[in-house]
Amino acid sequence: MAKKIKKGAGFILNKALISILLSISLIVGGIFIYQKAFAVNNITPATGGENISLDTVGGSYTTLGTISITEAALAEIKTGTHTFTLPPGWEFNTASTITFFSNWETSGLLVDGSFDITPSANFFSINVVWESWQAPATISFSNIKVRPTHTTPQSALKITHTAGVMTGVTNGNGNGVVGDNFGLLSSIVGQAASLRVTSSGASSVSTTVGVSKPLTITAYDKHGNIVSSGPNNYIGAKNLIFSGLSSSPAGGVPNVNGVNLGGATSITFTNGVASATVTPYKAESVSLDVLQSGTSVSSASDASYDLDISTVDNTKPVITLTGANPQTIEVGSAYSELGATASDNHDGNITASIVINATAVNTAVVGSYTITYNV
Repeated sequence: MAKKIKKGAGFILNKALISILLSISLIVGGIFIYQKAFAVNNITPATGGENISLDTVGGSYTTLGTISITEAALAEIKTGTHTFTLPPGWEFNTASTITFFSNWETSGLLVDGSFDITPSANFFSINVVWESWQAPATISFSNIKVRPTHTTPQSALKITHTAGVMTGVTNGNGNGVVGDNFGLLSSIVGQAASLRVTSSGASSVSTTVGVSKPLTITAYDKHGNIVSSGPNNYIGAKNLIFSGLSSSPAGGVPNVNGVNLGGATSITFTNGVASATVTPYKAESVSLDVLQSGTSVSSASDASYDLDISTVDNTKPVITLTGANPQTIEVGSAYSELGATASDNHDGNITASIVINATAVNTAVVGSYTITYNV
């Protein structure tokens, strides 16, 4: 009977042991499966990095919002060096430290070194020496300052985690495309800095006195991008002052859209571009420049931004001789020039410009001599 009781008790104990072991196995298995489903569950990317003006290239930095990372379970931010990298065409302010935060008192996550991080030109790093073991960790990075190094507008690219292991986080390769997003950066054209004048797409044009030519005026930022979009878009009516062409002696004044040069001409721009016409009144080869009234925005910033205009006058001036023609004098008498007048359809009275050549006249010898009048 005692043996039966022992066997029975032994059987019961063994069964209980198996049951306990099975329960432990299920619990352990359950924990394993449960943990495998966890990942860093809250990444707050940096804000404020989109639509940064290209005017800041080589100049001021933009301060981004805080990057925040919160674990869903213990030890998801692994030990080792963790690196965050800017996309191509951007740089950190290496003279300004990034502030690191960790809830290390409650989580147990520890990093090596100062909580003030000095970034390199395009990345910064932390070294985790102890993973969280008391509670899920929260870490953050603030006072991040960036600026573009490129000179043409760039679509949004990502700040990425490029080294180290965070459960559930896809690392990037530094190209700003691959990897999870820790902050978007993009750039837009700067403010208008220059105006360029062309005619039918050319930077030089030939025309005739009194004949109008089409103009195109285009606004550019300091990097040569047309200011055609975004908050800096060069649109609406602008008061422009044109210069460079001369008036004719007869009083013909060159004009743009009927407004005499030197006066403010209101011209309407659409996405950085406007059209007009210029009418010259003097035969000359000069450059037509433009300035936005009350600003420094002009064609003077670049020698190729003004329009070279070569104006010709196809109507010859009229020279009228005064006095007898031909003129008869006696041999040995002095030659007396009777003079002439000259007029031009655009330049008016140009008598003062007449050049008289009477060098062929020899009053000591009988003969016929030609005197020339040029203007």
